[in-house]
Order: sequence, then C-alpha cells, then structure tokens
Amino acid sequence: MELVTNSTGATKVVLFILIVLSLASWCIIFAKWYEIRRALRVTYAFSREFAGVPTLERAAQRARDTGGPPASIMERAMRFYIETLGMKLSDRSRGIIAFLRCNTDHHTLALLSSHAPGFHHASFQVGSVDEIAMGAVRMTEKGWQPGWGLGRHVIGSNFFYYLRDPWGSFSEYYFDLDYIPERCAWEPRDFPPEDALYVWGPSCPADFGENKEVWT
Repeated sequence: MELVTNSTGATKVVLFILIVLSLASWCIIFAKWYEIRRALRVTYAFSREFAGVPTLERAAQRARDTGGPPASIMERAMRFYIETLGMKLSDRSRGIIAFLRCNTDHHTLALLSSHAPGFHHASFQVGSVDEIAMGAVRMTEKGWQPGWGLGRHVIGSNFFYYLRDPWGSFSEYYFDLDYIPERCAWEPRDFPPEDALYVWGPSCPADFGENKEVWT
C-alpha cells in the first residue's frame, strides 16, 4: 500500500485501469460460467425429454405387447410421424395404408398395415412414362424380375412399375405423382380398399402386400 501511496499519478492511473480490467474480466468469466451452466441445464432437460419421445419402435412394441392388431401398429406409427416429426396425412385406405408427406409431393412415406416392422419398397421418380418403360426394359435385360406394372395408382395418381428386389420385395419407378401446394386446403380422403390400389394395369400380385423384410 505504501508503494501505491508514494507512486506517481501516472502509476496510480495505470494501477486503477488494471484493477478495473481485472474486475471486468472476472465479471465476464462469471457471466460465461453462468451461461454455460444454463446451457447445460437446458441441454440435459432436452435430452431427458427427447429420450422420452415415443419412437416408432416403442409404439410398435407396445402394440405387439398388448396384442394390438396390425392396424393398431400402423395407427401408432402414423401418430408418431405426424405428431413428432410434423408430417401431414394426404390420404389413406381404412386401417390398411396411410400416405404421408413432408413437402409438396402427395406422399414421401407410406405406412402399410403389417404384423411387424419392415420395409416394403423404395420409389424412384423419373421424368416420363417413357423413362419408366426404358428403366423396366433395362432392368429386365440385366436379369431382374418384373414385379408389377405398368399401371396407374388411385391414391397419388402416379404411373408405376415395380421390380423385384434381391430380398423378394419391390423397387418402384414412378412418374406424375399428385402435387399438393403448401397452402392448399387439402382434406385427406379415406378410400375403400376395393378402390384404393390402381386405376388400370395388370392384376396385382397376390403377395404384393406381404412384409418380406421383417425387422427382427
């Protein structure tokens, strides 16, 4: 203290500035520490809530555990995609199938009633009916087996052609799917099963609705 008292005015000013800067630094450190603590609390709270969200697997498992029918599993899955992921229902057919969207395409996901989770088919959009035919011919020439088509679906209105994939299920070429504008007042329709599959085309394969890729 004696050194400070006997120091020059300039030295006292420098010391005062250093003290102020030191206090400011500690205030900043404390503020950052508090901000980090608050961020961690929010992160932990989010993690706990996120972990508690009913996933599709949990929904399906609960339905199986309670002896729920396939339609019940599909309904639970549909609620998960709509309520948790924010997708929209476009159309459906009773408790058999539901078509959901996350953009302006009629559907980006379809849920088909089944006794267990699985994967039915992936769809690949092409630019015309001609391109569907060219893709079908090329795949057949390469030894892949036809699945179903050419035809036109009722729900979604798209042209389709299915090929058998290596697991016995399907891959689809499609074109001209229904377009639903973001602000369109679209009301989901519930089609009767006998009028939900296709407008025209060859007869549907008997095993088309089978779940050949059951997740165990």
